[in-house]
Amino acid sequence: MKMVAGNVWDYNGPLIWPATVPRLTECNYSPHAPWISDFIVDRFLGVTYDLDDRGINWIAGLLGKEEFKCRLVLLLYPACATRKEHLEHMLWWQDSYGGRFEARLLPVNTRPLTVLALLHKNRWVMAVGAAPNLGADGTYPGLLNLFFLPDGILLENWRRWFELLWHASVPLTVESAAIPPLVPAKGSEEAARLWAEYVQACYGLLNEEGKDVQLEEAVVREESRPAMAQSDRVEFSVTAEMGIPRLDPLAEKIDRIFQKGKLVSIDKYSRIPPLEIPIRPEWFGIESFRRVGSVTRRVSYKVSVFRDKEIRIIDNKKKAAQNLLRRFSFSLADGQWLIPVDAIRLFEEELERINSEGIEQVKKIVGDKIEEFIEARKEEIFDDVEDMYREFYPQGSLPQHAKREILKARGERLQKLGGQRLLPQVAYAEVRFSPESDSKWTSPWAQALRLLKDIAEYPRKFVTDPYFARGLRVNGDDLLRAMNVCNDMCVKLWFEHGTKVEERARNELNILQQIIQQEDTDQRAKCAAILALIEGEEPPTFPNS
Repeated sequence: MKMVAGNVWDYNGPLIWPATVPRLTECNYSPHAPWISDFIVDRFLGVTYDLDDRGINWIAGLLGKEEFKCRLVLLLYPACATRKEHLEHMLWWQDSYGGRFEARLLPVNTRPLTVLALLHKNRWVMAVGAAPNLGADGTYPGLLNLFFLPDGILLENWRRWFELLWHASVPLTVESAAIPPLVPAKGSEEAARLWAEYVQACYGLLNEEGKDVQLEEAVVREESRPAMAQSDRVEFSVTAEMGIPRLDPLAEKIDRIFQKGKLVSIDKYSRIPPLEIPIRPEWFGIESFRRVGSVTRRVSYKVSVFRDKEIRIIDNKKKAAQNLLRRFSFSLADGQWLIPVDAIRLFEEELERINSEGIEQVKKIVGDKIEEFIEARKEEIFDDVEDMYREFYPQGSLPQHAKREILKARGERLQKLGGQRLLPQVAYAEVRFSPESDSKWTSPWAQALRLLKDIAEYPRKFVTDPYFARGLRVNGDDLLRAMNVCNDMCVKLWFEHGTKVEERARNELNILQQIIQQEDTDQRAKCAAILALIEGEEPPTFPNS
């Protein structure tokens, strides 16, 4: 899956590489899409074999970034492509890059696989396959590599396996770098002739168009997706015979959108408690709960050390996380939000800014010492409490033990408020689209429709509403790019033509509402129409539109 970003590939979904099956007669085939060599990598660790000049040059380029780190187990077998000069080069890296590169060696007697875990934009991506040399070479018939986001359990199991392999491997030293310069044994001319005749005889069993079976489109566009096998190009589908279902193309697009985000929620247990603390009605000589027949009465009291204006200021900051979340995410259902992975950094930067501003405002009100603040307002609080008490006992006074309990509770509450975090924390979770769950009682398309509606509205409201990003300190262009999970045509035109897109965006907002309001159209069809609108195509018309 290709995204243009300085002529490099950017991972945002599972990828099968190479895109085609080369002809058996071709000894080497350079695919349209690279596997790892042009991938943005912040660090990686793993296992590979046949490392030569191409793989060495790729790692050398990555080591030019100060934050890059690498831990590599290199598998060696007799007459492999790795030579002494390659190992000496890596040995020099170990001595020169302050621990950012380290390799170990594991001699084996068979040709193994390449298994890597690569850190990309704070996400670990796994690359598994038969490609040698970190995937820097071309590919061969029958070679397949998988590129995917592992779940937590798989990544943890792989981590344990790699730890064991690492400690079972030999450190790269001057001695271990002295690999013998072996070369593969050369066969006879007769053997070469026999093999060529065998290959020709095999191809004689196939017709001409069967020599190069296409697994996906040869031309990979920016908005393209790694395609499934195009079974309609051949007369017989072996995958269909074996019962592997072909994913609905629309469901595939939506599932890939889900993969670009995370389910995000506010952790209510991390919230700072309310500024007003409850006090027991019994201190005022009143039962907190009373029932007389069919009538019940509940009485509650709260007290705060802050004045009304101060409460409003602090509460506005405390509630900012929920409001902010809605500016950086898309709605899936009531109370459920999907935040694009690329927007998480901007979201958390805004959280940090608002939290810092809130802490500063609390300090301006409370001062440096909470005890002094409470002491200064103690009499004001007790005067208000006494006024409330005298509503029931005009000649009485609130008991001293009740006053002590109020001060104690108030101090404990202020201690929590005086920490380094005023806003609650957020939690992220993986979420997937499951079209197979469609049944009488479940409909995945309802959730998809709500998500697509929000995704389509976001850039169009951004373009047409001058107050859309009001209150945010992030760069507007950065925000729009981070929230653009569908390569929206409106976003593309905005960056190319600016405000000239406004009229189009307004019209498309109206079209979007018409799509949503169709009563006799199923949700899947509405999803398809919204995606067509996002992609810049003419959305389908409906009978009553």
